[in-house]
Amino acid sequence: MTHTLLSRIKVLTCTTALLSCLFVFNPAHAVPVYYTFEGTLNSISGGTDAVSTAASNGLNIGDAVSYTLLVDLDLGGTYESGGSTVSADPTLSSFYVDYIGGDAIGLNYGDGERNYGYFDATFNNTFLLSDSALYLTVFGPIDSWGIGQSSSFTNFWGEPTSANFLSGALALTSISDTNPYASVPEPSSLLLLGLGLLGLTRTRRQV
Repeated sequence: MTHTLLSRIKVLTCTTALLSCLFVFNPAHAVPVYYTFEGTLNSISGGTDAVSTAASNGLNIGDAVSYTLLVDLDLGGTYESGGSTVSADPTLSSFYVDYIGGDAIGLNYGDGERNYGYFDATFNNTFLLSDSALYLTVFGPIDSWGIGQSSSFTNFWGEPTSANFLSGALALTSISDTNPYASVPEPSSLLLLGLGLLGLTRTRRQV
């Protein structure tokens, strides 16, 4: 009986310690949300090679396009300046935005990444800037968005002084707390599940 009790205590102690570590390394805050916008490429502008460069990336006027962005309202927006990442203009009340996947090209445009979003009450639009190359304008504040929300995009590439760009209309097609481009579960979740099942199995055998 004493051996069984000690075994149970060991299992509970290990599980508690693991949970404590997970909470320490994953502080509570709102879950980042993944927004996917889909629409049509309506325009290709810029230098003489703009159309051919877009075509080499599989993009022609009239093609369907898709962009998935991560939005974390608990993190402030950032941008790169002089090789360092700094906070976006605090007067914008910005939040963090990052490009996850889709049809964007030229993600190294400009002098560094811009990863932030903000709401402009004057125009009743939310602006999302990701990786300096992709700019989305979405109608309304983010807490009012729903499937079908209208938006537009501009995707820059090339040099800032002679930029090429794609543009078109989009609609919000997915809102999820799961990354649609991720195919493997988080290791910490699998570890926690595995240890939990192992602990239950050992406890039942010893009862």
